Amino acid sequence: MAAEVALVGLGNMGVAVAERLLDAGRELAVHNRTPGRDDALVARGARRLDSAGAALAEAEVCLTLLSDDAAVEQVAGEVLDGARPGATLVEMSTISAGASAR
Repeated sequence: MAAEVALVGLGNMGVAVAERLLDAGRELAVHNRTPGRDDALVARGARRLDSAGAALAEAEVCLTLLSDDAAVEQVAGEVLDGARPGATLVEMSTISAGASAR
């Protein structure tokens, strides 16, 4: 079954957002560049994605909460490359205005 929401980036903010989505009963798929950061969320019912590129292939909406400009520039392209028509990317990372504009 496709997830309602995908979340990429499981740092402090990403984990907190993912936990709230699970608390609200949302179908959630997660991915992080560092293996193992998703273990507790998967144990709570989130589905582990094999790659960032799978996020919008499997969910209607993808939230990204990444650490810096370089991470966003790497991961956002992967997410968008796998996107289905009509899917939405919501970028929530701690990045510069210039990176947001790109």
